[in-house]
Amino acid sequence: MGAIKDQIAPTTGRGPWSPSARSGGRDWIDASPSRRCPVCGGDSWCQTHREGATVLCKRVAGGREKENRDGVTYYVHRLHGEVREVMEPLPPSTERAPVEALDAAYQVVLRNLRLDPSDREGLCRRGLNDQAIEAGGYRSLPIEGRARLAKAVLEEVGEDAARAIPGIVWKTADDGHGWWSLGGSPGLLVPVRDLEGRIVALKVRRRDVEAGQQRYLYLSSARAGGASAQAALHVPVVHARLDAPLLVVTEGELKADVATHLLGAPVVGLPGVSSYALAVLLAGALQPRRVAVAFDMDRIGNRFVARAAQQLVAALRSAGHDTEVWRWNPAHKGVDDHLLALRDANNGVCDAR
Repeated sequence: MGAIKDQIAPTTGRGPWSPSARSGGRDWIDASPSRRCPVCGGDSWCQTHREGATVLCKRVAGGREKENRDGVTYYVHRLHGEVREVMEPLPPSTERAPVEALDAAYQVVLRNLRLDPSDREGLCRRGLNDQAIEAGGYRSLPIEGRARLAKAVLEEVGEDAARAIPGIVWKTADDGHGWWSLGGSPGLLVPVRDLEGRIVALKVRRRDVEAGQQRYLYLSSARAGGASAQAALHVPVVHARLDAPLLVVTEGELKADVATHLLGAPVVGLPGVSSYALAVLLAGALQPRRVAVAFDMDRIGNRFVARAAQQLVAALRSAGHDTEVWRWNPAHKGVDDHLLALRDANNGVCDAR
């Protein structure tokens, strides 16, 4: 199963990542293989101020001895009169950070945000209760405070990893002053989780979109020269607590979360119907007794969606899975809408199984 999980989880070209000592934000550069400590030559733990005159070395004693908030001792070295280099920020990385770093960074973003009452009300209207909303980890992404969020990410994972996090971008003012920030349109943040519950991407449900525009967009740094988000299969965080022989496959993360809550069985969300092969891999990992394909009912008039559904059913059956296709009143577009209508029509009881 491990090999299958590796295929389901987002891949990256970057090497292993492990949590480092917290940095001091955008004014301090963490030591890394590409930027070694000028005092001890180490490639981790130590930090150098961007202007190059001050080094916080955790290996070589000298200057003032201090202790950071994690209880780690370090020494403040002043490079008076020595040749030093003004440290420019590392450029954004087009190679996505490892999954562990993605999860750590996005958890920090969510911890530093709240859910606006209007977004909470919208989630309740879709059928979620307070417990399900808390489990989903949804937050509201405002326009303001983006530099503060990026700083929190840098403090958690270090600059070398942060510059490879989709959504972390470098901004430059007219006077040349630069800073790390968090991109993305304002809206509802929806965590995208893998089979192990790690957050591998964040999607924004944008507000006030015009006709023809996409409602949901990943946090990405691609337009700023950085890493793009991985189009990953979303597995609701509560799936491990659901002892059900049925696995339902739909498209969309929030839709999968809502349907899982209403149905009481795992409903996973593809990033797009053309990514149906991810569902086949997941079914191979979980080995449910039955798999149901529940794409939106617009497949009736959408040949692209209908063909993807047919290909998914054929692939699942070819892999030996007992597979069925769910259909419902086309007045309810998604499986979440269908399940909510069932619940409301049956005095709060929803059972489409």
